[in-house]
Amino acid sequence: AADMGYANAQLILAHAYAGIESGNSVGVTPPGGRSDESALVYFKAAGANGRLVGMYNTALLTAQGKDPAVVDPDERCQQAYASMYSIAASSHRWVLLLHALARKSYSEGDDEGSLLFSMFLSELGTRHGNLNA
Repeated sequence: AADMGYANAQLILAHAYAGIESGNSVGVTPPGGRSDESALVYFKAAGANGRLVGMYNTALLTAQGKDPAVVDPDERCQQAYASMYSIAASSHRWVLLLHALARKSYSEGDDEGSLLFSMFLSELGTRHGNLNA
């Protein structure tokens, strides 16, 4: 299921490869045993499927130097920071509230209010705020 793109299966398998035992992965031994490289593959896949846990763990493993594709320490740091910022910008409750207020303003015909919220979100660095402004 993980190789077919099912994000929950990707997370379960990634946690098993990483040696994290919780929930569905308690007592699970992945094929070939524990492997940070395999964990990274499945965390990346789950992140690409929209799972924040996959994105977070990908950034964490990259920062720890476990991504063989990123060998330069500065690049590692920059990639991990960009990923963490993206996670925070897309899921922080205040950012979500501002997006909701911008949508509400727009749906009620308050174009100036919607624009102000979108401009503020743009200044925070969110992609959707930038596109909407």
